[in-house]
Amino acid sequence: MFTRDEFNNIKSISRRTVKRYSFILAFTSVVLGLCSLWFLKWVDLNFTSTVRIVIALSTFLIFLIVVGLLVIKLKHVTKLSSPKCPHCGISLIGDSLRIVSATSRCDSCGGQVIG
Repeated sequence: MFTRDEFNNIKSISRRTVKRYSFILAFTSVVLGLCSLWFLKWVDLNFTSTVRIVIALSTFLIFLIVVGLLVIKLKHVTKLSSPKCPHCGISLIGDSLRIVSATSRCDSCGGQVIG
């Protein structure tokens, strides 16, 4: 069981961590997207049509893989950094976190989280 101050401290640390990873995801997506556009423009000027299609699809797949991995990392970090219910161990994220903040009880098991 957490005190109100401990719970608020964990919640604020979690919020800062998620915000930092969200910024990294957004920044990386924009930079990779712009670099991909620049690269594909260069490819368009220097290669034949068949090669251009292969390179464009490869570039797009690499972009999707990198952004997808960053999204998975963000979800993982969100789950790890969020407060957990001391009774059932569920990560308190989103609505669960708001319900615990308002009622001091876990919305999943009903156990007392904040004492």
